Amino acid sequence: MVAIAAVAVVLGAAGLTGFLPEQLQRLVFHTPLAIGVLVVGTGWLLWRITRRPARDRR
Repeated sequence: MVAIAAVAVVLGAAGLTGFLPEQLQRLVFHTPLAIGVLVVGTGWLLWRITRRPARDRR
């Protein structure tokens, strides 16, 4: 399910960039924007995982 969701997100993002004006397409494709988004997203996800309250283990 996670893999299907990841593929759907990537295909959706690829489709949406086709509708962007040429200036924004250039920004997306010729700058490290995707790397920045991945780094920020990964950092946020790891922060959320480490801040999750521990489950009660009785």
